Amino acid sequence: MSELTLGKVMTAKGFRVAALARSGAGAQMVDERIVGWGRKEPVAILIAGPDGIAAFAPDGGSLSRAEVEALAPDVWGQFAQSARGQDA
Repeated sequence: MSELTLGKVMTAKGFRVAALARSGAGAQMVDERIVGWGRKEPVAILIAGPDGIAAFAPDGGSLSRAEVEALAPDVWGQFAQSARGQDA
């Protein structure tokens, strides 16, 4: 099972950055041992700056708001809201 989550919003020099990442973990019994694994991989990087919000794929290609929302509904709005909260 895997899920997409928006990571911590970090701020530097007037920009805010967060990663949308897919993570998952699992375990199973093999003979008398438990084998476990986990993974976490970025699927988008969101950046908020003076010109608004932009998103990029891990390979550097641009992602539209619609493409980001297709990955995780309302994540764009969550990121925008968290950025506004840091202005106070």
